[in-house]
Amino acid sequence: MKKPIFKRSALATCTSSLILLSAMLGSSGAAAHGYLDVPPSRALLCQKGVNTGCGGAQYEPQSVGETFKGFPAGAGGGEFQGPFDGKIASGGHERFSALDVQSAVRWQLTEIKDRTLDFQWNYVVEHPAAKHEYFITKNGWNPNESLKRTSFESTPFCAIDGGNVDPVSGAKHRCTLPEDKNGQHIVLAIWTVSNTPAAFYNVADINILAE
Repeated sequence: MKKPIFKRSALATCTSSLILLSAMLGSSGAAAHGYLDVPPSRALLCQKGVNTGCGGAQYEPQSVGETFKGFPAGAGGGEFQGPFDGKIASGGHERFSALDVQSAVRWQLTEIKDRTLDFQWNYVVEHPAAKHEYFITKNGWNPNESLKRTSFESTPFCAIDGGNVDPVSGAKHRCTLPEDKNGQHIVLAIWTVSNTPAAFYNVADINILAE
């Protein structure tokens, strides 16, 4: 008689991955925390009271978007595949799920008047950086749909080598926005940690006015 074959469910795989990440981040000295300061992340504007109805994000913007590295590989949620589609702004954390609500008028837009700008992070707890990457939404993206991988260009418009050293708050990442990007867009800023499976995903809501 053949032995029955049991297939591991997607839920079980996801659960084990999240347990692994929680254990990794909960270990002594493993946690890394920070947020995009310039232009301000969605969560930072929650803390400043500009965005409202943000849930836990208003209290700890430095913890928002913490999940596995690897975006945009895979369908999300698994080890080295980044956050789930629809959960990109929160990183899949329930206490930050309010950030995943998406509409054209839900979040305050930061006006961008020069295509060359300096991205800056505030690191509450430093951890060696492999890289920082900046993705932007595609032309024709729908601001009234939840954020997915297909909402963004498949490659970053700017990438900064982290050198596997602790990043410094306020250090400038000079980047140039693509010439064909105008009006309402979202920048997905990613700080990838070099010595753990983690990365931080921060979204910034912007209105590009530069010519």
